[in-house]
Amino acid sequence: MNLYRPLRPTLNYKDNSYAWNKDASPPSVVGQRFGENKACIQDGRIFGTWDNVCPAPSISLYTYYGMKGHNGLDIPCMIGDSIYAAHDGTIAKIEIDGNGGWGVRLLSDIIEPYKDGFCRFETLYWHIMPNPPVKKGQKVRVGDLIAFGGNTGAASTASHLHWGLKPRDATTGKIALEAANGYYGAIDPSPYIVEENAVNWQKIRILTALVEAYKKLIALYMSK
Repeated sequence: MNLYRPLRPTLNYKDNSYAWNKDASPPSVVGQRFGENKACIQDGRIFGTWDNVCPAPSISLYTYYGMKGHNGLDIPCMIGDSIYAAHDGTIAKIEIDGNGGWGVRLLSDIIEPYKDGFCRFETLYWHIMPNPPVKKGQKVRVGDLIAFGGNTGAASTASHLHWGLKPRDATTGKIALEAANGYYGAIDPSPYIVEENAVNWQKIRILTALVEAYKKLIALYMSK
């Protein structure tokens, strides 16, 4: 499974400001990685920490919800930033969750080996702006626009994309194969990421199609 980067902007950790760089894109810089504990909760208030340790008497938000740690990658973005499909697949669901806010689930149509069996991978895009520009059942390809960056959901402390990955059963795609792993069935997306931005891959695909069409026109012209 190859995952392409769904966003463009990077975050300058030194002054916590956004650095717009067309050639660099998350997750080169990630606000919170898989398994980390940079979100804390105290008396119902959720806040972030850079230290990966929640100051007492607060506790990790993920411990509070029965997880071992963060179950995805938090990628900094601005509200309204374009979010692109990280792979080909079908929009499995558009959800509204109290903590995650608005979210899109993208299920791969390809059956792939996973551990001792097979699966279909699903990517999750949370905290996005309401009413994303896709519909359930819609086919998308890597680099297609599927959402806009937001700050929705009680668990979001600043605008960012929560990007998750879940292996699901190969038949229906509805059963999470790692449901009991302590991360709500999610696994670390990092090993599957290729060093390319999704929207750049889309441009390459379009350019390749144009070149092939041009070759066909030339061949047709030469055959007359």
